[in-house]
Amino acid sequence: MVIELKNNLITQAEIELLKIDAAFWNDTRDGLNESLELNLKNPEGAKSVVVSWNYQGSNTWWWAIDNIILEEKRDFGNEEPKEWTILVYGNADHNLTDSLLFDMMEMERVGSGKDLNIVVQADFNPKCWDPNDRDASSFLIKYMQYISEETRNSVSRWLIGNDYDLNDETLNSRPIEFIPEINNMDDPDTLTDFINWASEKFPAKRYGLVLWDHGGQWEGFGGDRQNGTKWDFGWTREGYMMSTNGVRKGILNSNINKFDFLSFDTCLMAGVEILADIHDLADVYMACAETVSYTHLRAHETKANLVCRLVLEK
Repeated sequence: MVIELKNNLITQAEIELLKIDAAFWNDTRDGLNESLELNLKNPEGAKSVVVSWNYQGSNTWWWAIDNIILEEKRDFGNEEPKEWTILVYGNADHNLTDSLLFDMMEMERVGSGKDLNIVVQADFNPKCWDPNDRDASSFLIKYMQYISEETRNSVSRWLIGNDYDLNDETLNSRPIEFIPEINNMDDPDTLTDFINWASEKFPAKRYGLVLWDHGGQWEGFGGDRQNGTKWDFGWTREGYMMSTNGVRKGILNSNINKFDFLSFDTCLMAGVEILADIHDLADVYMACAETVSYTHLRAHETKANLVCRLVLEK
């Protein structure tokens, strides 16, 4: 793949961005089914870009570029506060990895914009891409192989963009930062760190927090399996899930001690007993008292639309 950069008067020489040869193939076999991020190295004054793709070979394999996204590198943290920043704490390092990715694709239907930041911290279970694992997801294996190994195996942070291709199988947004997997999403300190990072990088006049995962009433929410292994980082039953008091601690130790709204996108977190720990942490609280089955992936749209109306009209 080469690019040709142009300004108003001068055509620059072609710049090689990517060459897939024997050395590349032996080094990154699986990388061909993933998204690759390439620096354009554009010279000063360049106003347009022409991307060309040339295949030379004797085999009968299919070679294709699914899509090309041009993104400007932004210095987050130096922008004027927006009206809203919504934080989604996506603890999905277990059997709900595909559900979180579905929800992130739904978030792109609105996307971040002039008055809104949608920021996600996501922890996935890489074993969901393993057809021999009990948590295997046929959808991820068939349609989402482009999710990079780093994204599968780390904790990733995202600014949700827009669904510009209108494809239900494509997450167009890309992670903007990674932190090591050893950061346990069941640890209140990890929640505190996410809130502080989001409020510093994406300041806003108003904030909402969505805690996304399994819910267990007074036992709390979460269940970080640490890349599907649980024991690799000293797992104990006592350290599995974040208690409601842990949620309280994570919020009170952060830069934002009270949110405009707080929501558990989980099962079973609308019981009266939950309010003991969270009643003074938000002006509006949203949760579900019942269990939520896989069918919520479509029914959830109604809830999402309701939440959007509350956010925009409050």
